[in-house]
Amino acid sequence: MQSPAIQGYPTQCPVCSSHYNHSEETEVIFENRGESVIHVSCQKCKSFFLFSLRMNPMGLAGIGMLTDLNREEAIFFLNKRRRISNEEILSVYVELKNEKVGVNNLFS
Repeated sequence: MQSPAIQGYPTQCPVCSSHYNHSEETEVIFENRGESVIHVSCQKCKSFFLFSLRMNPMGLAGIGMLTDLNREEAIFFLNKRRRISNEEILSVYVELKNEKVGVNNLFS
């Protein structure tokens, strides 16, 4: 599926600045109720980029990120995703607060 021409949509690779050939390097890998996830592959440097678009009451919102997931891996994880409950978020917050763990210590 070819990607739409949308203002703010990536036109060049954030790693090597090569311009994307959208018909060959871009694919919509998820669509559901106003949300789309687009996977972009750079042919030059072989980097990958995920771009999420969502319609909301204020208009179209988008966010992108570099990833090491190829198209098939991204599709796999998108199909496995689930919403995180408020209770899970609160549980992590309480645990971190009780342990007095700072963000800088989380990944060391």
